[in-house]
Amino acid sequence: MNLTNWLYLCFGLASANMLAAHLRNRSFLLETPAISSTADIERFKNLARWNMYSALLQIGLLGAAGLLGVIGLVKGQVGILLILVLNGAILALSKYAKGMEARTQSLEVREALLESQYRSICSTWLHRAFPDF
Repeated sequence: MNLTNWLYLCFGLASANMLAAHLRNRSFLLETPAISSTADIERFKNLARWNMYSALLQIGLLGAAGLLGVIGLVKGQVGILLILVLNGAILALSKYAKGMEARTQSLEVREALLESQYRSICSTWLHRAFPDF
């Protein structure tokens, strides 16, 4: 496989990873319009865990793609237009998926006892690399 194929592979895997996270967030929102039980919190924890690990994978994939892109440019094996198009596509997909993720982090919590736990999970999801819940 040449460098361009590796670049396509990294961007393809990053796109698939993002799509999987988006679909999982969408499914969660369809099943759970509000947090109203401990079962909802447990499902939310699983969603947050998966998305946090998925984000780490995404960082690795896009970091590798960035490195491959630079190497490809230096060696003259990849054009700047290809890199701009691939990065633009990833940026557009991420902007689209971010809205769904934000909705999962701003659900109504109908049970007052679960509010602080839900907010804590959201905070961990946004500010830490690994889940601690």
